[in-house]
Amino acid sequence: RSRVRSNWQMPVFCLLAFSLLAVLSLWFPALPGNGKGPMQLALSDGLPHSMVAILLGLKLVVILAVLRGGAEGGLLTPGLAVGGLASLLHCALWQSGFPGGDESSFALVGAAAFLAASMQMPLTAVVLVME
Repeated sequence: RSRVRSNWQMPVFCLLAFSLLAVLSLWFPALPGNGKGPMQLALSDGLPHSMVAILLGLKLVVILAVLRGGAEGGLLTPGLAVGGLASLLHCALWQSGFPGGDESSFALVGAAAFLAASMQMPLTAVVLVME
């Protein structure tokens, strides 16, 4: 990150990353953006677990691709989205052995825990989730 990317690779990676995002967003409209769309879907209890797994994998790929392509932006809301989607998958495993519990609660707690651990900012994660 400290060195400036001024070679031919940056425009190529940028074109590939955003083309990938554009094509994937035709089938998954919640994919582009900062992560608000997937997080809202995670909290709404409207996603089947197979779609959660697909959306989580694609969101991770897109985040890595656009950051490698040179996009500037924060990681707080994408961290919430990744944590919320990952905790929904863990919720499915947990509820197979211990039924009960609200999936939205799993998503909210998992999003805050992932953000707090990955960014090492627990108070910011709590405030952002309360917001």
